[in-house]
Amino acid sequence: MSSNIIFNRLLKLHLAGKASSQENDRFFDMVSTGIYDTELKKSLDIDFEAENVWKECNISNDEAKKKVKEIIMNSEINNNSFFRKFAYNRKTLLFAALFIILTTITLISLSEENYSNAFLKQFISNSSFRITNNTSESGIINLPDGSIITLQPEASLFYSKESFSRNREVCLKGEAFFEIAKNPLKPFKVYAGDIVTKVLGTTFKIISNKNSDEIEVEVLSGKVQVYKNFDEKLNSKEVLIETVKPNQRAIYKPNKKFFKSLVTHPMPLINEVDSVDFSATKATSFKYYNTSLSLILKEIQSVYDIEIIISEDQLKGCIFTGDLSTPDLFEKLKIIGLATSLKFSVDKTRIIAKGKGC
Repeated sequence: MSSNIIFNRLLKLHLAGKASSQENDRFFDMVSTGIYDTELKKSLDIDFEAENVWKECNISNDEAKKKVKEIIMNSEINNNSFFRKFAYNRKTLLFAALFIILTTITLISLSEENYSNAFLKQFISNSSFRITNNTSESGIINLPDGSIITLQPEASLFYSKESFSRNREVCLKGEAFFEIAKNPLKPFKVYAGDIVTKVLGTTFKIISNKNSDEIEVEVLSGKVQVYKNFDEKLNSKEVLIETVKPNQRAIYKPNKKFFKSLVTHPMPLINEVDSVDFSATKATSFKYYNTSLSLILKEIQSVYDIEIIISEDQLKGCIFTGDLSTPDLFEKLKIIGLATSLKFSVDKTRIIAKGKGC
């Protein structure tokens, strides 16, 4: 009987959950060699490299077999996969395990090339969890503390399973959206390039440009602190910390300080309990009839938690009638501007209203 026939028989038994422990061991032995990639591709639609992937990834057969088995067995026990979109059955668990091994193991050498920061090199070296998203779609990763990370294509995430429960620290390369479980006793830290983003529990996005060292942090809810990585070793009075609030972003460029601005599309902070005077405006419909401009802008400021300054006092008494229910902040301001001849401009994290009169 040819080895391909034996492999296909073992594959079918494994996927059907009917393989004995000895048959499973032999199946994993055969998978780890890389010789049967073509057969796997036919059965699981995985687009493997033509050559031996395990050799390309600098991983031994024993290590490959161990990693594939570990991912599948852990997933079956915990009823959880790395990506939420995978169904919980043996075929997709095998797919997920092989996908993760084939697309992420090269990060060991890749990380050394892309990170000059000694701290990050050490962090990545100590990371037992390494994954990169080589698909064209975002992938969802569930962390042990209940936090959720949406990893964008070509992005990579690193963390140590052994120490994560103590310090909640991860390293990111690329772009990801974070939904962090609240834990006041254990702040969550994201290392990306030269900066650290520190939070207690919030939602935010980090974008690190692979073509430069520019890093951007956008906050959707809660508050985060960002600072340069090397600053952690300095005296607390010397650390330059930027606090970023919802609808704000902090941009870091090499050899320059952080600078903050508004996000491209500010959104209402419906769930933000700490927004300015939120209780008074929670139920606003943003539909007005003969309402003063000062009251309208105050309500908008409260719901978006963005400071809006009216440059001339005589503009505060201007009257507006209209529907501002669109969630887009700048669309709201555009409608007001067309009705009142006001002009709005963004000054860092503030909005300035100017005009000659009503």
